[in-house]
Amino acid sequence: MFRVADVFVDKLFEAEKTLREVATSIQLVTSPQSTVTPLDVARTARNAVRRLHEVTDSLANLKDRLKDKSIFSVAVPAGNDVVEVLVDSLTLIRIASVGISPDNPDEDLPERVGIAGLAVSDFEARLDSLVKRITGERCIYLYERKPSAILNNVAACLHRLAEYFSRTTVTRGKCNVVTGSSEVAVRFCELWDSLTERFNALGLYGEGDYAALKAWIYDDRVYLRVGSAQGHRTEVDFTSPGMVRYYDEDRDVNRIVARLLGKCGLSCADLKDGVICKGNVASSYTCVAKALAQATSMDLRLNDPQEFIKNEKVADALLRRIARGM
Repeated sequence: MFRVADVFVDKLFEAEKTLREVATSIQLVTSPQSTVTPLDVARTARNAVRRLHEVTDSLANLKDRLKDKSIFSVAVPAGNDVVEVLVDSLTLIRIASVGISPDNPDEDLPERVGIAGLAVSDFEARLDSLVKRITGERCIYLYERKPSAILNNVAACLHRLAEYFSRTTVTRGKCNVVTGSSEVAVRFCELWDSLTERFNALGLYGEGDYAALKAWIYDDRVYLRVGSAQGHRTEVDFTSPGMVRYYDEDRDVNRIVARLLGKCGLSCADLKDGVICKGNVASSYTCVAKALAQATSMDLRLNDPQEFIKNEKVADALLRRIARGM
């Protein structure tokens, strides 16, 4: 892995966090369950565009610094590809920003845009290919033309790059801990890791789902891969007031995950591509870890309940013991 100045990684993680927050904000005000006024929608749209301008300024500055290699602590063979990643990321963020209208900030964008006559999917395919060439892993799994989907795709690619170039990490089971991360985030991840081990031993997970599980801890945030399906991931943010963003397109699973996280004292909303819950995650991290451990392979258990019912009863008993302080 190439060594890169910490500021590079920090900027990528900061940009990712902002992009995800903006994407979620415009999803919330345009969801069928939303009760906000048209004025609130317009205000959200304006704030989203303002924050995206700030992100593009930050990434453009980062791109310029990368060009003269001043940000790298050693020579980086992939430096030109990294610059191209930022160029395509900036293009896609600007496309999304233009598409955020005051009356419907998450409306589908045209198939092709006025930048070289290319389709949004062309830019995303190129970005995906570049990131895979650098890191060995793809980053784009959402194939929609909504601004929120485009922003989440760019966020995923920046996250993949930040992981690859990150500061020193310590591996604890499935948890990759970046140095300096918060204790509560680490405790949460270690509990989640322990629970997934036990649940897998009970036969509650599909083999492919269990093999895909991993986590990345950066400061006060934990990024979880919670299954083998493309884009099946979760972000847990311990920064006050706290947030859990679970990504899944299975509506039945989403309803159950929202209910489980709601029992943790969080306020949850069901979105098209998952669930978002807000509240004091730090004080309820044990409950949140239990809920997210149950999310893995939940679709398999719902589709064939008889196969799993005996082991689920054992798992329920295990969760009750944990709740009593086991």
